[in-house]
Amino acid sequence: MGKPIAARGIFPHETSIDGKDVVIYNSYWLELDKYEEWERRIRNELYKRGADKDIKDWFHIITYCIEAGGGKIQDFDINIIKQFIENKYNVIVAITKADIINKDKVEELKKIIKKETGVETVIVLAAAPEKTRFMTETPPSFGLEEYKRIIFRICKRNASENYIELNMLILGQTGVGKSSLINALVGYKVEETRIGKPCTPEGIFPHKTSIDGKDVVIYDSWGLESGKSEKWEKILKNELEKRGADKDIKDWFHSVTYCIQAGKAKIQDFDIKIIKQFLENKYNVIVAMTKADQIEESRRKEFIDIIKEETGVETVIAVGAAPERKRGMKEPPEPLGLEYYKATTLISWRKIFIDRIPLHIIEKIKIDINKKRDELKNKYFKKEEDLNVLSENISKEFQDFIELQINTYCKETIIQYYQISKEIININTDLNISNDKKISGYSSFIEYFYSESGLVDCFDDWLDPAKLATILIASPIIVLGTVFAAIGDIFGLIHFNTAGKKDAINDFIDEKAKNSIYEISKPEFENKLRDGINEILVKIEEELKNRLENNIKE
Repeated sequence: MGKPIAARGIFPHETSIDGKDVVIYNSYWLELDKYEEWERRIRNELYKRGADKDIKDWFHIITYCIEAGGGKIQDFDINIIKQFIENKYNVIVAITKADIINKDKVEELKKIIKKETGVETVIVLAAAPEKTRFMTETPPSFGLEEYKRIIFRICKRNASENYIELNMLILGQTGVGKSSLINALVGYKVEETRIGKPCTPEGIFPHKTSIDGKDVVIYDSWGLESGKSEKWEKILKNELEKRGADKDIKDWFHSVTYCIQAGKAKIQDFDIKIIKQFLENKYNVIVAMTKADQIEESRRKEFIDIIKEETGVETVIAVGAAPERKRGMKEPPEPLGLEYYKATTLISWRKIFIDRIPLHIIEKIKIDINKKRDELKNKYFKKEEDLNVLSENISKEFQDFIELQINTYCKETIIQYYQISKEIININTDLNISNDKKISGYSSFIEYFYSESGLVDCFDDWLDPAKLATILIASPIIVLGTVFAAIGDIFGLIHFNTAGKKDAINDFIDEKAKNSIYEISKPEFENKLRDGINEILVKIEEELKNRLENNIKE
């Protein structure tokens, strides 16, 4: 403590964390009255490690420490953090010496830091808690394991271009028990649970955390109340647009849960409207009937039937995430329904994928068709061949191109589907619900996974993207024959309607592209594509099941 003991600057230390070799760069003598000097130093350091430089020379983790005792963040700290953010670095802020102030003040400081800096990840640490008067021994450190988990997750993500985080959205009105459900899933308090007025601002916010040791991002609704219907309609509309079916699968919500408190006579119109907003966007919604431990089983069943009838959802789960200890009990009862809830996320993700992926592929192909249109115009510009021959050639090129794109996108998205499925299975590997009849009937492969033990290592091995690609090749996408036949019908129809016209070839190509987009946008084509993809999944899972049973590893 006191004056800095080292020279001013940023210096490396070669060391290890949990047996993994690392180089830690530490700033020495970073002080407020030396801001201009430090601004130059950091600018030079960032230049040496710019986005144009070799990736191995970048900083792979940036952590900025702020002492808890100050209760606020200085402009000096904000400017340095933003300097890194402007250079496209994700910054973790560590609130240090958090043992010296109470939890409420720490939580208030976290909010201030996020608001003032724009950082997403703020962790609370006490690396070397002080032994205070009357203590017989030094208290243990806290926050270090969470910090290490975060930095290793970032390293894992940076090391793999295929890395996909599992996005779980959990919605619910204030006070229904949503925070208790999140805390029970994670195993510690991600969210404070309070009774009465909302303790958080309005919106949907991410928590990068873990379930059963596996990384997830839980998106939580803050301040969701029926009296703010119009405001929330806009918030959800914007969120759904950002995660539309046309967007990258890694940006979708991979699980959507809406929490409704048990024991009510009916479900509010506000809740129904929000749930249907997600259903209309092809999201399968799980309704968690929270605090279900507080009512009798017969009343649970009645309310589950009401929810299903009013909302149109298929899956309603009775959950008691934080059961109250009743009089005479030595310990609080075990949580109700958590294992079944976690298992249902896998089933729900399959339905989300099947429902949304045809729209995703079709939107990508629409863009591709317009690019192909421009390419063909250049290719056939001023061709002197017979117009009928040209129209046949152009039709064939369009058809072959669309078939190729469908095949390519199916393979790409199916690999992503199983990567996300793998992440969901990884938070479910300790479950023992194989005899639960409610799980069966969705997919023989899901049922098989939950009924057998010792499959996790083999499953992880085979869901490696490279190996999964070999299964896709080994199981040809021949099941898309009905889809390709539909494409043939489209082009036959277009050719019949346009052949023989003596207009410029560009007009013909424009008409071909326009009609192609129109035809693949029809619900009939979407449904054929959906059926084809579903059949591909069944065939892949049959092959996976055979390989897993025989414990084949290549």
